Amino acid sequence: MEELKGLEENICTKRREDVSWKAPPSSVIKINFDSAFDGRRFRSMSGMVARDARGTVLFTRTSFHERVVSAFVAEALACQLAVSTGFDKGWIRVIIEGDSLTTVKKCKPLKLDKSHIGVFIRNIQQMKSNFQEISFNHVPRSTNELAHALATK
Repeated sequence: MEELKGLEENICTKRREDVSWKAPPSSVIKINFDSAFDGRRFRSMSGMVARDARGTVLFTRTSFHERVVSAFVAEALACQLAVSTGFDKGWIRVIIEGDSLTTVKKCKPLKLDKSHIGVFIRNIQQMKSNFQEISFNHVPRSTNELAHALATK
C-alpha cells in the first residue's frame, strides 16, 4: 500500500510539472487565447498573449464583444482574433493555443464546419494560408493562465 501511495504522489507531481507553459521553437511565436462569457448579457471578453521562444511577452490584447450567444462562440471568436492578430503583426510561423478543445479541434482540418461556430472556423481556415507555418494546440487552463486572466479582468 505504501508503494502505491508513493507512486500516486510521483504521478501527481509529474502532471503538475507537465502543465506549465512551454516556449515555442526558435523563430515561432506562440499565441495563447481564452474568453470569458456573460450569458445574462450575451457578451464576452477575449484575452490573448503572444510570446517568443525566450518566453518574452511580445503582445497582449483584450477585446470586448457584444451579441455573443454562447461560451462556445466566445472561444471561437477569441481563436479567430488570435489568428488575425498573428497575421496583422506579420508573424509567419505561429502556434495558436487555447483551452477550448472543440475550437482547437475544429481549426485543424480543412473541411467545412456546419456548426454554429462555422463562420469563425471558415475565417480561421482562410487566414491559415497567410502563414508559412501555423498549428493549433489544446492546452489545460493552468497552461493558459495569462490569456485567461486577460479575458476575465
